[in-house]
Amino acid sequence: MPNYLTIRIEKVQIESLRIISGLTVSCSNKQLYKETGFRPLSERRKIHRLIMFYKILHEETPDFLRQLLPERYQERHGYATRHRENFVHYLCRTESFAQTFYPKTLKDWEKLPLEIREKTTLNQFKNAITVYFPINPVPPWYYTGQRQTNILLCKLRNNCSALNHHLYVNHVIANPYCFMCTRREIEDNNHYLFVCPRYAQIRRHLFESITNVFREQNVPINYPITIELLLFGQEAFNIEANCEISRFVQNFILNSRRF
Repeated sequence: MPNYLTIRIEKVQIESLRIISGLTVSCSNKQLYKETGFRPLSERRKIHRLIMFYKILHEETPDFLRQLLPERYQERHGYATRHRENFVHYLCRTESFAQTFYPKTLKDWEKLPLEIREKTTLNQFKNAITVYFPINPVPPWYYTGQRQTNILLCKLRNNCSALNHHLYVNHVIANPYCFMCTRREIEDNNHYLFVCPRYAQIRRHLFESITNVFREQNVPINYPITIELLLFGQEAFNIEANCEISRFVQNFILNSRRF
């Protein structure tokens, strides 16, 4: 497939992920994939090509596909070199041919570690290649609660919300200061969740609710409530506790009426 078509298709997935997550164009593609747990389409195609190549090598496909493979270096010269198990590369006179299955997949295959290429079964190879191309699983508490507040929390987590500091960094407004405070306080995540006096009452309720979760988790009462805990959760806690904390933060966002 020509590069310009793969880029266009990738853009379709990127726009879909923005709709799913609610993140704005100021967020990088890397942030999008991390937030949603998707793979880039180019990586997904690479994995499927490598799996198909493994099946061709191990005679799990029709014979004519294996006959299209080039010879190995050891078949050409017979010497015990480091690359004797590699295939002789195709001579690609055009970019179109270089992007076809065999020339492109041969190069990707030789980049895999030898222990992966030497797996004896297809399931072992699939498991190994999935580990080799890791994907960060999305924590369950990232998609708990109502969609509206879930998206707002996601935007806070990725610094693309309607807070003045985020708008200022993205060149939307002229200054990053909180319009609710008499002092020139920068309205970032820390200010919104911990400092701004307008939200003192609902913030007190938020912290009390999280302290109750600490008691249920047998966590010391003086355990620090940090910005990381509120936005990203705590992996040391179980899923139910993190989901509760996420819902409490979402209730804070909804009751603050800031967005």
